[in-house]
Amino acid sequence: MIKSFEEISAMLTPESTDAWVKLVGHIRVYYKMDELWDGKDELKFRWAGKTFVTLYLREGYFTVLLIYGKTERASFEAEADTYPTILQELYENSHTYHDGKWMSLDVRDSSVVPDLIRMLTIKKKPNRKKEDLKNAFVGCCGNRCDRCLLYVGNGGIENRKLFAEGDHKCYWREDEPMNDYSNMICPGCHDDCSVRQCAKGKGYALCTECADYPCPVVANAFTSPGRCNIGLTAEDVTLFVLPYSGRERLERCRDTELSPKSETAGDDSNIGKAE
Repeated sequence: MIKSFEEISAMLTPESTDAWVKLVGHIRVYYKMDELWDGKDELKFRWAGKTFVTLYLREGYFTVLLIYGKTERASFEAEADTYPTILQELYENSHTYHDGKWMSLDVRDSSVVPDLIRMLTIKKKPNRKKEDLKNAFVGCCGNRCDRCLLYVGNGGIENRKLFAEGDHKCYWREDEPMNDYSNMICPGCHDDCSVRQCAKGKGYALCTECADYPCPVVANAFTSPGRCNIGLTAEDVTLFVLPYSGRERLERCRDTELSPKSETAGDDSNIGKAE
């Protein structure tokens, strides 16, 4: 069962939407989780039959439910004084049942999100395998051309049909028509793209090499992993969300000084061309 991001943001305030985007986006980028949406207000992130964290949509905010077992409680207590007062009090005032300490926090803005992410790491370390960016073909904007099912190197009508289904599931409302990509073959990072035109004109392979990054030009190329529909499988996120999460990928390249291969411009006559 799927709920569109459009419906989610309509329930939340701009401030709580920003917090939602940051938290959900982090989980999708760093964790391999299936999402279970109950059709009402509950979103569970699960892996191997176990719940990692649960989010509840409210009117104007959302609630995070995190349960710590004995080992996680010991880890949190060892560094509790490094957390803001609101989270220290949450921990102290939460009841411990036979299956763990149940902590429920109402989130109305993003101020607490970085520390919530730390608490998630105590619950479970990131389990999504890191990308080998040194051997990846990355567009100037950070998107993974080589992971896109429309890329000419991944050709085939079946892949394009799969892309259409995944695109609809991840980014559109269920009552909206599915886009037709059956005749789309993309050569990758190409000269029709305004981001490539800008980077190429300045002699850069990646936008992070530019002193003006981030800028409005490259921002238009990003898909935010937290702004997609909810109720996705881990495979949905892998195939249809993460290849286009260029902002997160560029930040990692800059922070770790990685230099992935930049996808070279293809033959523009192939853009949109049928097989």
